Parts: sequence; C-alpha cells; structure tokens
Amino acid sequence: MLFGLLLTLDIVSGADLDPNGLRLCFTSISKIQDLSGQNRTAVPLNLPEDTEYLDMSQNPIQELTGEAFSKLHHLCFLKMADCGLTEISPRVFDKIPFLKILNLTLNKLSAIPDLLLPNIQILDLSYNFYRSYQLPKAYKNQKNLELFVLGSANATSVHLSDFDPLQNVTLQHLILGAETKWLTYESGALAKLQHLQEISLKATFCEKMNLLDLILADLNKTQVTAMRFHRSISVQQDSMVFILLEPISVDSLSKRFIGLRSILKQKTYLEWPKEEHKRQVFWASLKAMLHRADKFMVLKEVALAISETTPLINAFEDSKDDTF
Repeated sequence: MLFGLLLTLDIVSGADLDPNGLRLCFTSISKIQDLSGQNRTAVPLNLPEDTEYLDMSQNPIQELTGEAFSKLHHLCFLKMADCGLTEISPRVFDKIPFLKILNLTLNKLSAIPDLLLPNIQILDLSYNFYRSYQLPKAYKNQKNLELFVLGSANATSVHLSDFDPLQNVTLQHLILGAETKWLTYESGALAKLQHLQEISLKATFCEKMNLLDLILADLNKTQVTAMRFHRSISVQQDSMVFILLEPISVDSLSKRFIGLRSILKQKTYLEWPKEEHKRQVFWASLKAMLHRADKFMVLKEVALAISETTPLINAFEDSKDDTF
C-alpha cells in the first residue's frame, strides 16, 4: 500500500506537469493528456470526453477553429505553447465553460485574440507577435481572471485605453512586457486597474526614465503593494529590486543566508510603509533605486533565499517557463 502511494505521488509531481494546472485542475491521472511535441497538426477529436488537463505544446498547429474542443466539456487546463498559432476563432472555446488556465505563449498571434472565457483564472498570451496591448471588449467578461501574462517584442507602447476592458475585473497580478524597450506610455493606462495587487514589468527604460515616473504614479492609484522589475534598466544584465512588506531582523535569519544578511545590513532594499503619508516617499525611493540599480546586483541564490524566508517580492527566474 505504501509503495503504491509513493508511486502515485511521483507521477503526479512530474517535472513536465504544470504546477498551477495540478493545483486548480487535477483530480485524476487518467484525466491528464500530455500530447506535447508529437508533430500533430490538429487537436485530436477522439480524446476522452472527461479530459481535464491537456497539453498540446510544440505541435505545428497554426489555427484553432471549428469544433476543436467540442467534446471536452470538462477541460480545465489547456496549454498550446510554441505551436506556431496564427489564428484563433473567438468561438473555439465556447464548449469548454470550465476552462481555468489557458497558456498560448510563444506563438505567432498578430493580435491579442478575442476570447470569451468566463471562468478563466490564469491567462498567458505572452511572447506573441501583436503590436498593441489593446484588449478586445470581450475581456470585460473575464470576471475570475487572477493572473494575466501579456507581452510582445513588437509592442513597445502602452496607450490610455489598452486595458479599459479590465477596469471592473478583479485582476490580482499582471505580468507585462517582453524584455524590450518601451517607447511610449500614456499616463492613466495602468491606473484603471483599480483592483490590481501585484505587477511584474518586463521592459527596459533606457533613456526613457520619464516613462517609469508615469507608471509609478499610476500604480500609486491602485491597490498594488508588490512589484517586480525584470531587466528594467539594461538589456545586458538583470537588475533586481527587493521590496519588503514587513521589517526583517538580521539576527532572526540563519547564518547560512550570507547574501541575504549582507543585503539587509547594507539597506539595499525598500520597506512598504504602513503609514499612508509615507508612501509618496516610498515611490520616490523606488524611482531613485531604479536609476542606480546597477549598484545593487544580487545573485539568484540570494533571491531564492529571500523567497524561502520572507513575504516579499521575488525576482524573476531566468527562464520563461518558470511563469507556468
């Protein structure tokens, strides 16, 4: 009996299975279909109707139209990363009302697809080919959306109306950008996301630090208390900014966290102030730190040590796959 239990746990926690998919959608191994990298040109029509978890990544599927998922009424997790997708029918997901996670990263979509997904919680449309962050009006119906990943190397500007459909959506975490230089940011764009609690910016602001001023001013009008900046200063090296949500005593940390103890002693971090009147100073301090972030380079091992011991902002992992 013990052997059978250990074997089951080993299968479920396999490295190829998405942790969010397992957390939100997993009920049985028999309902998982991993068909990634099998050189398929379409979604099979003979999949078990009780499939809940489907990975079709790295198959040459250029279009999703018609009845691709017409029989998969229980599908909760769908990943089609790196398939070369160029077109998605707005109605293709109508037959899967319980879809909670959709990952379409690393495809060739020339526009943000017009999707109606009433129960979606995690949506990844990053690293596609679209040139604008303008969201279709249908996104106002994504009432359960918690994590939204959006980014394209071709999208170098953020316009005032881009996120209008999400104004009344309780989006908690937005990951925005594709490690490219932003040229313009229209003030007020992010301020419309009143329910936003966390934002991760994957963009560079070289010689455009005024854009960062506008972004920080907008975020100060939202509920954001956690931020991550990835390659925010230079495309040649990663800069990390740590923001502590509560004070940490150096003496309370194990001596094995040498790097973390060093950071805390040098005060190369920011604390989120509880007093409302001090938060303007916080934003000014963050801006100043980003201006000179090259002086505060921190090793990945230190970031991991912090994430294991404190409730603060974690640095991005080096690979894109760590997001999902």
